[in-house]
Amino acid sequence: RVPASVVLLPVLAVLFLPRAHAAAPVADPEPANLDELVALALSRDPSALGSALDADAARSRSAGARQPMSPQLMIGADSLGVPMDDPDPTMWMGGVSQMLPGWGQLRAQSRRYAVEADRLAVDRERIAADLRLRLWQSSVRVDALQQEIALLDEQLGESEAIRQVALARYRNVPASSPGGGAMPGVPMPGESTEPTSSVSPPRVETSRSSSGGMPGMGGAGATSMTSRAPTSAMESGMESGGGAMPGSSRMGSEEALPGILRLDVTVERLRAERAALEARLLGEVTVLALFVGDAARIVAATPSRFRGTPPPGIPERKLAELDRVAANADLSLAQSRRRPDLMWSIAARAMPPHGEFAGVNASVGIVIPIWGGLGGDIAASRRGLAAAEARKAAVERDLAAAAATARASLEAAR
Repeated sequence: RVPASVVLLPVLAVLFLPRAHAAAPVADPEPANLDELVALALSRDPSALGSALDADAARSRSAGARQPMSPQLMIGADSLGVPMDDPDPTMWMGGVSQMLPGWGQLRAQSRRYAVEADRLAVDRERIAADLRLRLWQSSVRVDALQQEIALLDEQLGESEAIRQVALARYRNVPASSPGGGAMPGVPMPGESTEPTSSVSPPRVETSRSSSGGMPGMGGAGATSMTSRAPTSAMESGMESGGGAMPGSSRMGSEEALPGILRLDVTVERLRAERAALEARLLGEVTVLALFVGDAARIVAATPSRFRGTPPPGIPERKLAELDRVAANADLSLAQSRRRPDLMWSIAARAMPPHGEFAGVNASVGIVIPIWGGLGGDIAASRRGLAAAEARKAAVERDLAAAAATARASLEAAR
């Protein structure tokens, strides 16, 4: 017989073991276009999350601002003319009081919180527009860097091929005198076909660009190669037919060495520029991953897919208008607080030892703003409204300046 505990232990272990698929993290969906990429970045953005939570809090405050203040419960005892050692008080009292804000004050306060919630919602739209611009520009930069790297690879291959041809001709020319009658690159009878010149040009490896580089190679050290690779072997070097150096019967003379050295400089500069472009590309993808996570590799693989259209509106303009509306709501709230608040109370009195009901006290009062502080609040709110209107005008000016700058940049790029 098998004990029952031995049978139950495996069953309990299976029941209480955590399931693996429940703990597995849910992967983000792969975006297919710019809109989906922006939605992914917005769901991961801490600022957007904070704006959404602040908007929810402002809506909750707006709903609660319409409720009056809570009533106050009063309980007490009056002892009129009773000695201190008398165990029974003269009279017990219980009552309630309520403060009612002035007419329209609760509505104005609720409106102020509602405007704040609207502004936070538009601020989230601003964050989405900023992310859209950032991701759009990042995909274009990634595409441009990849194309520049491909162009540099082509230029590097052509320059390296030209250098190898020039170097082979330099080494295979016999070191004969100009009058020896030897043809460039052709061995004399009885000579070996191996290179007869024992002199090899020094290889140039430099990290600084040379001002005397090949034509179109950006001798000033450009970081972006947009020109074609040199199609001639050397500036002072070989003829197009592959013959010897002009004006000399020896390829290994002093006239051929500067051209080969310039080719060395060109090749090393192209390699350095390619390494710089690769570093910029890696940095661009790394920064992009901070916003979209693993989707950065999708953008790097097919950057042309993540181009789209601008957002339908300008969030900065909406924010400036909502700032003006909020300042106007502050002014309305300050004006409503000048209306007197109403306070009422009611209390009942009794003498429990004798079972007598002493009576009911009821009172009504108002709070009169006589010290002038509320007038100062109204003046401050009016100045705040004027400041919001000035900031709105500044936003319009900045938008016009940004549009003019963008048009100028577009024309320059064209």
